[in-house]
This record gives sequence, structure tokens and C-alpha cells, in this order.
Amino acid sequence: MKIKIITNPDRKITQSILYFQFRFMNWTPRELRYQDDRYGTVPFGYVISYKDNEIVGVLNLHTRKIKTKTQDIVLGGLGGMCTHSKFRRQGIATQLLKRGMKVLEDNKCDIAFLCTDLKTLAPLYARVGFVPLNRKYKATGATGKIYTDEEGMIAPVNSKTIFRQVLENTEPFDLQGQDW
Repeated sequence: MKIKIITNPDRKITQSILYFQFRFMNWTPRELRYQDDRYGTVPFGYVISYKDNEIVGVLNLHTRKIKTKTQDIVLGGLGGMCTHSKFRRQGIATQLLKRGMKVLEDNKCDIAFLCTDLKTLAPLYARVGFVPLNRKYKATGATGKIYTDEEGMIAPVNSKTIFRQVLENTEPFDLQGQDW
């Protein structure tokens, strides 16, 4: 396996990543519109795993600045995690996550956020420091629609202090933009 980090991807790379991710989804047109509204944030980069020049795993990388009542936070994000079904349970996802967290660190992110199915995937993300947020979070879709959920996880990247503050807060965590 070869792992590549691509930041500021060109259109060809983005299209090949989207094709890889979407071919496993089987979304209806209605589901696709929902996904695009809620999760349509364009990644600044990708961590990609290849075998024989074929993509076998992908992780999207995001970052944004958000403001809380007390401080500004550089929020990193991981999304779109996908491993080809033939290559699962071989450590690819863990390697993608480790490399992704390093890129977020290099991009000066204070903490990282992701959303997932906590029942099945929390142990995977825990391997790189993520813990359940244990409260609601809020995302604002491209259409302005507000989405709330309770399946968020956060991890410290460059600031354990901000990580603890966010984790200890009880108000809904506002992503101040689309989910990823």
C-alpha cells in the first residue's frame, strides 16, 4: 500500500475521489441533495491509499475558523472515510487517520471534529485520540437549514486546553458551517 497526501487538489483528483466514495453509497437523487446540503464542504485535501495505482481508501481533510463566546478556534475535520470492501480490516483506515491527523496538526488546527455512527465506528476513531462529544452539535447546510445530531467526536490536535474546554461545555457545539 502507498499513502499519498494531496492538498489543494485539482479537479481530476477531486472527481476520482468523489467517484470512489459515491460508488459505494447507492444514494437516491433525494438522498444526494440532502448529502450535498448537509455535508457539501469542499475538502482542502485528501489522504489516499493506493494499491497498484488503484484507490483503495480515502479520507477528506477540512479546516475552518469558528468563534465561541470566549475564543477563536481553528477546527480541523475528517470526513468521507471510505475503504474499498476488499481491503477492509487491513489497517488502511487507521493509517489514513494517523496521516490525516498529522496534516491537521501541520495546518495549525486546535482540535479535530468528525461525525460518525458511534455504535460501530467510535473504536476506530478512538485509535487516533477521538472521544465522543457527548452532546448535540449543530451544522448549517448550504441552504441555511440547521441540522443537529449527537454523533460527533472530537480530538486534541494542537491544543489540549481547547479540547478540554469544548468537551466540558454543555451547549450544542456549533460547526458554523456544513458538516463534513
